[in-house]
Amino acid sequence: MRFLKQTIFALPVAGAFVLAAVAALGFLSIGGDEAEAQTTHTVFVNNSVFCGTAGSSCAQPFSVQINPGDTVEWLDGQAGIAHTVTQCSGDGTGCPGGSPGFGTAILTDPTPNYLSQSFPTAGTFFYRCEVHGNLMRGIVEVVPVSVGGIADFPDIDQSLADDAASSGGSSFGLAVVGGLMAALAMVAAAAWYAGRRWLR
Repeated sequence: MRFLKQTIFALPVAGAFVLAAVAALGFLSIGGDEAEAQTTHTVFVNNSVFCGTAGSSCAQPFSVQINPGDTVEWLDGQAGIAHTVTQCSGDGTGCPGGSPGFGTAILTDPTPNYLSQSFPTAGTFFYRCEVHGNLMRGIVEVVPVSVGGIADFPDIDQSLADDAASSGGSSFGLAVVGGLMAALAMVAAAAWYAGRRWLR
């Protein structure tokens, strides 16, 4: 009879700790997937414009908005025309050549692309075609991911938003898991105490 009581007493205690471990592993796995999620954005290099569609005409500068860690790929959108993709400085109305940053040589119908460039940090990046000058310009806007609303408040240090975005909210996830494990541990302790009194 005493063995049966011990078995019944042990089951909820062991179950509480198992649930805590499973919850922790599952939550951290989800957080890791979110942190690794990245996107590749395509910009087509057309006749004399950068555009979101091959062969189309778009107002310049053509702007694309991405998140930190995303990649922009410039693809050939119209055959037989020489271009470059060259980062430049300026406010979007003028792009002097020769600025440091990403860039290509003068290329015609490159394979597989003109350039594939990742942007790990937030900021605004200007570029143009050195063959066509300021007539053919683009902007890449890298905006931080909003995690728990932190990026929506300008009075919060931007570095905190960047840290939260790059970690995929893992600090928040760890806090939730820790709270869950503490609650389950309290349940297990209460069950253990009650069980000892019952087994006497």
